Amino acid sequence: MRDKLVTSALTLPPEQRIDPALVRKIFETLTNIEPLSAKLEAIAANVCDQLGISFVAILLEHAHGDRLMIEGAAGLSLSYITSVNARHDIHVDALRLNQSVSASGEAFRTGEPVIVPDTETNPHARGWRALFQQQGIRSFISLPLLCRGTVIGTLNCYHTAPRAYSDDEVQTLRMVAAQVAIAGEIARLVETQQQTIGRLEELTQQLNEQRALLERAARIQTTLTQLVLNNQGIPAIASTLARVVRNPVIVQDQFYQVLATSDASGAPAELAPISRFALAMHSSAHGDQNPRAPFELQAMPKYGLDHPRAVAPILSGRQLLGYVSLEICELPTPPLTARALAQAATVVALEMVKDRLAHEVELRQRRGFADDLLSGRYDDPTQMRDRGRYLGHDLRGPFQTLVFDIDQFGHYVAEKSLSDSEIYGLRRRFHDALLAVARAHEPHAIVAGRHDQLALILSAINEHESQVVEHIVESVKRLCRQSLPDLTISAGIGRPYPDLEGIPVSYTEASRALHVIRRLNAHSATIMYADLGVQRLLFQVENPAELLEFAHTRMGPVLSYDQRHDGVLIVALEAYLRSNQSAPEAAQRLDLHPNTLRYRLRKVEELLGASLTDINTLIDLQLATLILRLLDEPAEAHPAGRVKPTRHTRS
Repeated sequence: MRDKLVTSALTLPPEQRIDPALVRKIFETLTNIEPLSAKLEAIAANVCDQLGISFVAILLEHAHGDRLMIEGAAGLSLSYITSVNARHDIHVDALRLNQSVSASGEAFRTGEPVIVPDTETNPHARGWRALFQQQGIRSFISLPLLCRGTVIGTLNCYHTAPRAYSDDEVQTLRMVAAQVAIAGEIARLVETQQQTIGRLEELTQQLNEQRALLERAARIQTTLTQLVLNNQGIPAIASTLARVVRNPVIVQDQFYQVLATSDASGAPAELAPISRFALAMHSSAHGDQNPRAPFELQAMPKYGLDHPRAVAPILSGRQLLGYVSLEICELPTPPLTARALAQAATVVALEMVKDRLAHEVELRQRRGFADDLLSGRYDDPTQMRDRGRYLGHDLRGPFQTLVFDIDQFGHYVAEKSLSDSEIYGLRRRFHDALLAVARAHEPHAIVAGRHDQLALILSAINEHESQVVEHIVESVKRLCRQSLPDLTISAGIGRPYPDLEGIPVSYTEASRALHVIRRLNAHSATIMYADLGVQRLLFQVENPAELLEFAHTRMGPVLSYDQRHDGVLIVALEAYLRSNQSAPEAAQRLDLHPNTLRYRLRKVEELLGASLTDINTLIDLQLATLILRLLDEPAEAHPAGRVKPTRHTRS
């Protein structure tokens, strides 16, 4: 049986006026420092208590303007509110298209109250009936919340029994809804304002943090730059950066050689350098084969990196000079640390460029002085000694000159396709290694680059100190093996002379000794001019053309044959002569079967019309092959490279 409608359940004030206490309580909630939802819940509770209504819900248009949602309620269960908001949502777009089927939607669309006397029979309750039954709702009225002529939501007043609403009750509830609308709009505006204030405060804090970051970064930049201006060097930059960011620092050049390291306290430390393999792994993973901007490396224990690294390339224009890296606990790198790292890379680039320019200026000054010494282009030895003192050299004899060169450097450059910068870097390390060893043994040593070779002039050296000179040469080779691991160094040593005038002579001798090494195609070799023997006599001939004419005349048929057969006969003959006329030993040198070598030697005898057992013939051929080796051009015409290479300390 249908429940009987109730007609007088509302507690109305006299003359159908709203109780001022209700209005006061509604607007008192606005003074509370609470979220919008809490204020709306308080308003709903006041309406519920003052008017004797079972349940109250305040629905507002969602901030995104697409749905009506319960923003404040009194008496309603959480499950009911969740169901309305999440599963039975009321779409505003549908309301504007006159597609409303709910009372709240109809009130929002029309701006007029919608009464549902009985939820069991009213069409507006269809689709919501199960929710109403769970909550115990049997009747309700949905009133539009009007603010400045615009509907912003609805006020829903629910009862647990069917009921009819009189015109006076509706009018009273409309006035209540008007007050709720005003209060709700004010609360929403306050909430929006508070959110704006909060966002402004957040932005202000971010700006302050950014400003503090920039100020600190500027101080770091100033500190690091001052180190360059004060000529403190790269180790001081690494130490300062480590103390600032409290992370270990390592600086490497473009060849991955370590220039400076520092622990977090700024003290020198043993740190694993970044290897080209680690960078290759990073480039492969990120598709960046030539990183120009700062980047991060994950820990790679396989390549010696037990901790992640923040890395900044050291750049001068488009030229890569090296890397500055920080050992950090975890990624990503903190903003200030990343900024300080980038600044340090820039400052290290300035230091490296400044150092390079200073080095080049010093080299030009010293090169001019050294060139004059090596060439003998000066008139007064006293003036040369004065120039030497100005440059820090005490020119007291005897003097001895050594000439060093990188073996097959041109071939290495072409094979590796090295850039000018990379070539400069290799030659700089070659020069630094030689200078370090020379100054450690002889503070007044002079090192100068000449014709792509390095000349070392030692002073206060006498002819009985050859072991010291040989020790210097071996130390240079050992140090170069560390800094130039893919290359070898050879050296020619001139004889000592008592005064300045002997330096050009000693230099010429050393160059000739090195020339012999080159013509013998030897590697990592050292030859003293004093030990050359007959080669010294050949270099003394004023007209080398006479020597070459002799060699070509004596060896002509063999040379003609070799032009058509890849030089096999002269190679066999040279190996035979070097092996004291032992065919088995010569065959072993050339990786040939002894019978093959004997066949080639018989061919030589046939072409020359002479026997290789004749002493005079052997002398002629020994001299002719030596002349061709030392004086004929180009060196590639004589493929002695096919002989197994040997190391020469004496020849």
